Amino acid sequence: FLPSVWSLADDQTFCGVIMDDIPLPPDGHDILKNYHLENNSDDEKRLFYSIYEGRDDDIKYILNQKPDLSRSKDAYGRSPLHLASEKGKESSILSLLKEGADIQARSH
Repeated sequence: FLPSVWSLADDQTFCGVIMDDIPLPPDGHDILKNYHLENNSDDEKRLFYSIYEGRDDDIKYILNQKPDLSRSKDAYGRSPLHLASEKGKESSILSLLKEGADIQARSH
C-alpha cells in the first residue's frame, strides 16, 4: 500500500517505498502473455502490470521515479498508454500523459 500523499525521501525511496516493493506480474499472468514483455525491464513490467491491475498509487510512484517509462513499448510497439486505453483506466491515462506518454504512438 502506498500513501496518497507522497514526499520524495531520496533517489531510491519514496515515502519509504522502493521500486522493488512494486509487484512484478506472476509467471503466466495475462499481461505477460498478451503484451509480450519478455524483453522488457522489470520496471517496465511493473508499470504494465500496475496499469492492468488498476493500481493507481503504484503507477504514480513508478512514473514519479522514472517518467521515461511512460514511453515504454512491448515487443509489438504497444505502450502503457495503449493498455490503459484498452482497459478504460482514465486515471492511468491521465498519469501517463502527464509524464509525457506519446499520444501518437502506434503499434507494429
